[in-house]
Amino acid sequence: MLEALWFSFNITAMQLSGVYFRYLPFRADMSYLQVEDFWRRIFIWSSINFSIIATLLYHFGVTVPLFKAIILLGWIPYIIISVVTIREKISLHIFIIGIQALWSLMIHTIVAITIKLFWIEIPLEAMFFQGIWYVATVLLLIRFEIEIFTNVLNFSKELFKGPLNKYITIMPLAIFVGCVLPVVTAENYTTFKEQFLRFLIPIFCFFMYRAVKISNKQFEELQNNSAISNILNHQLETLKLYETLMQDNQRQIENFRRDLRESYIQISKMLDNGKKEDALNFIYEKINLLQEQNNHFASSIPLLNAVFLIYRQKAEEFKINFNQKIMLTKKFSVDEMDLAVLLANLLEQVFESVKNAPENLREVYINIHNFGYQIALEISAVSKETPFKDKTLAENFAEKYAATLKISQEKNSSKIYISWQEKAAPVVSSLNFSA
Repeated sequence: MLEALWFSFNITAMQLSGVYFRYLPFRADMSYLQVEDFWRRIFIWSSINFSIIATLLYHFGVTVPLFKAIILLGWIPYIIISVVTIREKISLHIFIIGIQALWSLMIHTIVAITIKLFWIEIPLEAMFFQGIWYVATVLLLIRFEIEIFTNVLNFSKELFKGPLNKYITIMPLAIFVGCVLPVVTAENYTTFKEQFLRFLIPIFCFFMYRAVKISNKQFEELQNNSAISNILNHQLETLKLYETLMQDNQRQIENFRRDLRESYIQISKMLDNGKKEDALNFIYEKINLLQEQNNHFASSIPLLNAVFLIYRQKAEEFKINFNQKIMLTKKFSVDEMDLAVLLANLLEQVFESVKNAPENLREVYINIHNFGYQIALEISAVSKETPFKDKTLAENFAEKYAATLKISQEKNSSKIYISWQEKAAPVVSSLNFSA
């Protein structure tokens, strides 16, 4: 009876160590009540499990087939409790179960190899010492094991991003099953060569996962570089368009000066001829014309106007509903070029994301306004995923001007919000524009 109780205690201790390692990856996301409920259920079942194992070993004796059956099947109820209590994706549970099973197999194999060096024809004593040495090895490596299993999901998060994530999820468990099948079918302990190969397979698996992780990271960096290259090419086109626009503006200014000179001459002639009413009507006509021209500008800052006009043209080209509400101080401490470059970068990303959407969902809103001595920039768009992939310029702007940067995604709406303190007096120019 003592022998059955001792074997039951060792097996239960091995099973609880596996439960603890499978619990570690999810611990950070569990509340105190969830942790308490989880371990209460585990300890209740472990008590029942201890009694069942002790009864089986007492009635049927300690044999190699029974020992293998208990070791291989006894962890299933613990897994069911974990999946039911820890509300995470089944794919994550399967991945963690596979990793823990491979780790457990490695320790069992190390212990079996060690035992093989001392006992060759005494399987009962070998099993007796295997339980003790397994628990001792786990305790010896406990710090290393806690570090591994606490960070296993963070380490492997890149593996779940690619198209092979389903296969990567089940691979550790599949490798474990392949390694265990020869042990199940063998009547006694396997040979030293088989044990050594079984020890190498999990190590190969860990190295393979490491290689896949590095490969996925390099592929992701390549995609990011390609996206940034496309954005820079678009910005180069925007700068060319900006140069053309500035040349057009310069020609318009020259024409305006010529028209102003001619208007002044006409007004002088009208006044000399005593036609005061005609002169006033002519002046009012020119004022109305100026107001109509002024509505083409979104703000009183030339660089920003250039950016808005460029993207107004793009909005018309891509049939995007582009709404602007601009309320800015006429002078502010932020460098105009920095703000213009930031706006061009963010609008370029938004337009690239929105232009391929259904026409009724092509909506972009930009709002720049003053709250006392604080200026806030807000850009939002109808998009299922955030269009603001490249945050480098926004982060640099926020760091340079001690600004607050927030990017949010809610259902089909994406938004970026940047605000900073402004020393200039809140004398504002306010204009609304919709294209």
